[in-house]
Amino acid sequence: MKPRSKKRKGIDMENAVAKAFQGYSWMDAYRVPGSGAMRDWPHDIRLRINVGDRWKEWGGECKKRANGEGFAQLDRWLGGADALFLAADRQAPRVYIYATVLQEMLEAAYEAGRNDVSAT
Repeated sequence: MKPRSKKRKGIDMENAVAKAFQGYSWMDAYRVPGSGAMRDWPHDIRLRINVGDRWKEWGGECKKRANGEGFAQLDRWLGGADALFLAADRQAPRVYIYATVLQEMLEAAYEAGRNDVSAT
């Protein structure tokens, strides 16, 4: 059996990440075909959230490593926490978080917003 190419493995991961954020009426995600090859589409994934009468979009990058090389230190720092906040001098903080935790946070925020709207 022929081993799968790195490109195919990357595409499979991008599709899996996008699929994790699909199936909601208020949120969607999709893999960007030819991502990185076109100036107007520089990222692997687009995550969209419905904000009233429009969709707000964010770009995301997917990185996959067979042995997790490069993630080991981040995982040690994360420990048992839900999120790891990182910052370099004079730069905005960044967040390292598992996609499942992000998904739970987005769902909770959506529910909180629905409850606020229905209470008025």
